[in-house]
Amino acid sequence: MSLAKAVIIILQPLTLTGWPARVPTLKTHSQLLRCVHPVVRVFSRAHKAVRNDRYKYIHYVDLAQADELYDLQEDPYELKNRISDAAYAETLVQMKALLNERLKETGAQPI
Repeated sequence: MSLAKAVIIILQPLTLTGWPARVPTLKTHSQLLRCVHPVVRVFSRAHKAVRNDRYKYIHYVDLAQADELYDLQEDPYELKNRISDAAYAETLVQMKALLNERLKETGAQPI
């Protein structure tokens, strides 16, 4: 069973004022959100990312202050975002420079 079907099954008995008594079968996550709560907005998470042997840096184009930096040697499952960690400040500068270098090589707009 897919996650979307599991969510729909859980939501089916939900009956709040103005909400459907039964949630129809949906194809995408954004359709589910629009059906269940029409105020919820789904933003595309356009991002640019780069990694080396030890670090991964992700820059989200449309989300301010949402960037991520992971130390893959210390945190292989990417559970601890090091973007605000002062100990990783120099690494962050280096990874941003590496990302911009790669973006220039491919003709993309640097961050």
